[in-house]
Amino acid sequence: MTAGTRYDKGDKVNTENVKEVARYTRSVSTRGAALPEKRVIRDLARHLKTGLYGDGVTMDDGIPRTTEYDKQASAEQTAETSGRYVTGRAADLVEADYRYVCGGRTVSSDHVVTWAQVNEMITFACGEKPDKNADDSEREAARLGCREGDPARS
Repeated sequence: MTAGTRYDKGDKVNTENVKEVARYTRSVSTRGAALPEKRVIRDLARHLKTGLYGDGVTMDDGIPRTTEYDKQASAEQTAETSGRYVTGRAADLVEADYRYVCGGRTVSSDHVVTWAQVNEMITFACGEKPDKNADDSEREAARLGCREGDPARS
Protein backbone atom coordinates (compact mmCIF):
# COMPACT_ATOMS: atom_id res chain seq x y z
CA MET A 1 0.00 0.00 0.00
CA THR A 2 0.99 3.63 -0.25
CA ALA A 3 0.59 5.87 2.75
CA GLY A 4 -1.56 8.93 2.12
CA THR A 5 -0.06 10.76 -0.85
CA ARG A 6 -1.29 14.19 -1.90
CA TYR A 7 -3.01 14.49 -5.29
CA ASP A 8 -4.72 17.44 -6.94
CA LYS A 9 -8.18 17.15 -8.46
CA GLY A 10 -7.87 15.43 -11.86
CA ASP A 11 -4.55 13.70 -11.09
CA LYS A 12 -4.27 9.99 -11.81
CA VAL A 13 -4.17 7.91 -8.62
CA ASN A 14 -2.81 4.39 -9.15
CA THR A 15 -1.66 1.31 -7.27
CA GLU A 16 1.65 0.83 -9.14
CA ASN A 17 4.15 1.84 -6.45
CA VAL A 18 2.70 0.21 -3.38
CA LYS A 19 4.96 -0.80 -0.48
CA GLU A 20 4.67 -4.25 1.01
CA VAL A 21 3.23 -4.21 4.53
CA ALA A 22 2.69 -7.97 4.90
CA ARG A 23 3.73 -11.13 3.08
CA TYR A 24 2.35 -14.61 3.53
CA THR A 25 3.79 -17.84 2.20
CA ARG A 26 1.50 -20.71 1.33
CA SER A 27 2.10 -23.54 3.77
CA VAL A 28 0.65 -26.68 5.28
CA SER A 29 1.98 -27.87 8.65
CA THR A 30 1.26 -31.48 9.58
CA ARG A 31 1.20 -33.47 12.80
CA GLY A 32 0.66 -37.17 12.30
CA ALA A 33 0.50 -38.73 8.84
CA ALA A 34 2.02 -36.45 6.18
CA LEU A 35 -0.52 -35.28 3.59
CA PRO A 36 0.20 -33.58 0.25
CA GLU A 37 -0.22 -29.79 0.42
CA LYS A 38 -2.52 -29.82 -2.64
CA ARG A 39 -4.85 -32.33 -1.03
CA VAL A 40 -5.23 -30.28 2.16
CA ILE A 41 -5.78 -27.03 0.22
CA ARG A 42 -8.15 -28.67 -2.29
CA ASP A 43 -10.27 -30.10 0.55
CA LEU A 44 -10.30 -26.70 2.28
CA ALA A 45 -11.35 -25.03 -1.00
CA ARG A 46 -14.16 -27.54 -1.40
CA HIS A 47 -15.29 -26.88 2.19
CA LEU A 48 -15.23 -23.09 1.65
CA LYS A 49 -16.78 -23.40 -1.83
CA THR A 50 -14.12 -21.17 -3.42
CA GLY A 51 -10.86 -21.52 -5.34
CA LEU A 52 -7.64 -21.24 -3.35
CA TYR A 53 -4.04 -20.79 -4.49
CA GLY A 54 -2.35 -24.16 -4.44
CA ASP A 55 -5.50 -26.28 -4.73
CA GLY A 56 -4.29 -27.79 -8.02
CA VAL A 57 -7.65 -27.15 -9.62
CA THR A 58 -8.79 -23.53 -9.87
CA MET A 59 -5.84 -21.35 -8.86
CA ASP A 60 -2.18 -21.25 -9.87
CA ASP A 61 0.04 -23.67 -7.95
CA GLY A 62 3.16 -21.68 -8.83
CA ILE A 63 2.34 -18.65 -6.66
CA PRO A 64 4.06 -19.37 -3.34
CA ARG A 65 3.65 -15.88 -1.78
CA THR A 66 0.86 -13.31 -1.60
CA THR A 67 3.12 -10.63 -3.10
CA GLU A 68 4.08 -12.62 -6.20
CA TYR A 69 2.00 -10.41 -8.56
CA ASP A 70 3.23 -7.04 -7.21
CA LYS A 71 4.51 -5.69 -10.55
CA GLN A 72 1.88 -7.26 -12.81
CA ALA A 73 -1.38 -5.66 -11.76
CA SER A 74 -2.50 -2.14 -10.96
CA ALA A 75 -5.59 0.03 -10.98
CA GLU A 76 -6.01 3.72 -11.70
CA GLN A 77 -8.65 6.34 -11.06
CA THR A 78 -8.91 10.11 -11.28
CA ALA A 79 -8.80 12.11 -8.05
CA GLU A 80 -12.25 13.66 -7.63
CA THR A 81 -11.00 16.22 -5.11
CA SER A 82 -7.61 17.49 -4.00
CA GLY A 83 -6.27 15.71 -0.94
CA ARG A 84 -4.46 12.68 0.39
CA TYR A 85 -5.20 9.26 -1.12
CA VAL A 86 -4.25 5.75 -0.05
CA THR A 87 -3.80 3.02 -2.62
CA GLY A 88 -3.14 -0.65 -2.15
CA ARG A 89 -3.62 -4.25 -3.17
CA ALA A 90 -4.87 -6.93 -0.85
CA ALA A 91 -5.03 -10.71 -0.63
CA ASP A 92 -7.99 -12.59 0.80
CA LEU A 93 -5.94 -14.63 3.27
CA VAL A 94 -7.24 -18.00 4.44
CA GLU A 95 -5.79 -19.59 7.57
CA ALA A 96 -7.29 -22.65 9.16
CA ASP A 97 -6.58 -25.52 11.47
CA TYR A 98 -7.44 -28.85 9.90
CA ARG A 99 -8.00 -32.42 10.99
CA TYR A 100 -8.22 -35.56 8.85
CA VAL A 101 -10.17 -38.39 10.41
CA CYS A 102 -10.11 -41.97 9.16
CA GLY A 103 -12.09 -44.74 10.82
CA GLY A 104 -13.15 -42.39 13.61
CA ARG A 105 -9.53 -41.60 14.51
CA THR A 106 -7.54 -38.41 13.72
CA VAL A 107 -4.65 -39.38 11.45
CA SER A 108 -3.35 -35.91 10.62
CA SER A 109 -3.92 -32.37 11.87
CA ASP A 110 -2.30 -28.92 12.04
CA HIS A 111 -2.49 -25.59 10.15
CA VAL A 112 -2.83 -24.33 6.55
CA VAL A 113 -2.20 -20.84 5.08
CA THR A 114 -3.24 -19.83 1.57
CA TRP A 115 -5.41 -17.20 -0.13
CA ALA A 116 -8.42 -16.92 -2.38
CA GLN A 117 -7.54 -13.81 -4.39
CA VAL A 118 -4.41 -11.71 -4.72
CA ASN A 119 -5.20 -8.49 -6.54
CA GLU A 120 -7.99 -6.63 -4.81
CA MET A 121 -7.29 -2.98 -5.69
CA ILE A 122 -7.92 -0.31 -3.06
CA THR A 123 -8.01 3.45 -3.73
CA PHE A 124 -9.70 6.03 -1.49
CA ALA A 125 -9.38 9.60 -0.21
CA CYS A 126 -8.36 10.05 3.43
CA GLY A 127 -10.59 13.13 3.60
CA GLU A 128 -13.79 11.17 2.98
CA LYS A 129 -15.71 8.83 5.25
CA PRO A 130 -15.49 5.17 4.21
CA ASP A 131 -18.26 3.69 2.10
CA LYS A 132 -20.83 1.86 4.24
CA ASN A 133 -19.93 -1.32 2.29
CA ALA A 134 -16.16 -0.96 2.86
CA ASP A 135 -14.55 -4.31 3.60
CA ASP A 136 -11.94 -5.16 6.23
CA SER A 137 -9.01 -4.62 3.85
CA GLU A 138 -10.16 -1.07 3.05
CA ARG A 139 -10.62 -0.26 6.73
CA GLU A 140 -7.17 -1.67 7.53
CA ALA A 141 -5.59 0.34 4.69
CA ALA A 142 -7.25 3.50 6.05
CA ARG A 143 -5.95 2.73 9.54
CA LEU A 144 -2.40 2.21 8.24
CA GLY A 145 -2.26 4.90 5.56
CA CYS A 146 -4.35 7.86 6.75
CA ARG A 147 -3.60 10.23 9.61
CA GLU A 148 -5.29 10.16 13.00
CA GLY A 149 -8.47 12.24 12.70
CA ASP A 150 -8.89 11.72 8.93
CA PRO A 151 -12.53 10.90 8.08
CA ALA A 152 -11.47 7.68 6.29
CA ARG A 153 -10.31 6.26 9.64
CA SER A 154 -13.75 6.63 11.23
